[in-house]
Amino acid sequence: MNKKQITFDDLKNRNFDTKGITKHFCIINCEKCNITTKFLVISFCKRKYRENLCTICYRLLKMYDIDWRNNNSKSQLIAQNKPEVIEKQRLSQLKRFSNGRS
Repeated sequence: MNKKQITFDDLKNRNFDTKGITKHFCIINCEKCNITTKFLVISFCKRKYRENLCTICYRLLKMYDIDWRNNNSKSQLIAQNKPEVIEKQRLSQLKRFSNGRS
């Protein structure tokens, strides 16, 4: 499998072949923490803000964005309302209250 490495400048200028983009890696030097990071191009393309930041710095800066919070809230609601999760929570509560604790 031939995986191609792409720099942030290439990504910004779109100087790469989009065929098989999921197999391409991007190497960036984070502007905030100055650490060189390597990650898949597809994960960078899914970002709302395409800035030269590593995953950790990006998350710390952008996770309080109102759109991010709304999307995260919707995702948690979907995850918590799955039948198997509800059943697990119900059994946990039954076990908790059957021990005589309140």
